Amino acid sequence: MIALGLVGCLVAVGLVLTLLAFPRRFTVAARYRRVAWLPATALLIEGALWQPVLSKLSYFAVIPLLLTSAASLVLAAVGAILVVMARERNDDPVALLGATAIAAIPGLLLAALMFYGYISAVI
Repeated sequence: MIALGLVGCLVAVGLVLTLLAFPRRFTVAARYRRVAWLPATALLIEGALWQPVLSKLSYFAVIPLLLTSAASLVLAAVGAILVVMARERNDDPVALLGATAIAAIPGLLLAALMFYGYISAVI
């Protein structure tokens, strides 16, 4: 469990470093819009490769999905902060809202799955 938490922290640090790796001529919001689609794309790739990964890793096949969801939640939090900052500067946050919504898709799917599991256990 500790190893999974450590890998999750490394994913978050990797995302932040990815946001900072773009040239300085781009703003943080522009960098964010370029990186925000990565968790949704990773989720699609993991969905396409689900059967081969499941046959090789068994129950550990859930770990890439959890890491993708964790990265999605980190990017959604960064996007929410950027939207608030854009509103304070009276900029147009529409593009950032769209990028934040796309980045939050895997995290929202995980939350929906957890809610479904909780309701199924209670009923």
